[in-house]
Amino acid sequence: MPSGTFNQWGPADKAKKLKIDGKWIWPDKRCNLDGIEPGMQVEFEMSYGGSDGKLPILTKIWKRASNGAPAPAGTAIEVSPLDDSGMRFVSNLVGSAIMAGKVDKPYELSTWTVAARRAFAALQKPENGLDDDLGTEREPGSDDENPGAGMPSNW
Repeated sequence: MPSGTFNQWGPADKAKKLKIDGKWIWPDKRCNLDGIEPGMQVEFEMSYGGSDGKLPILTKIWKRASNGAPAPAGTAIEVSPLDDSGMRFVSNLVGSAIMAGKVDKPYELSTWTVAARRAFAALQKPENGLDDDLGTEREPGSDDENPGAGMPSNW
């Protein structure tokens, strides 16, 4: 990942651009430049565009941490890997929200995904009240012994 010193902003009368280590780079319109100031050590991601494919386009930029590790700008959500059942849970919940028309804008997809991950993590904790191995007795007369009791025979 490239890194360098952000030297200066380009002239205000033309398209916005940044000079990093003496080279001009044009930011993508979705690139977040908040908090980036001349003189900062930065890390960035870029691609190439323009009619000839040689125009450097800045896609992401962030201040480099003092220890050399990247420190992306903005709030990051801590992500832990999900197993297969967790992935299915999140996918099913988000898919259901989409089908129900609850997701209208792209950023809402992220919101639903984060909420589904948090719900899955909460369901993994034993204190959630859904664990049948708590040693509690069933209500007398429950159909635990015969799950089909009371159902019509043609079911």
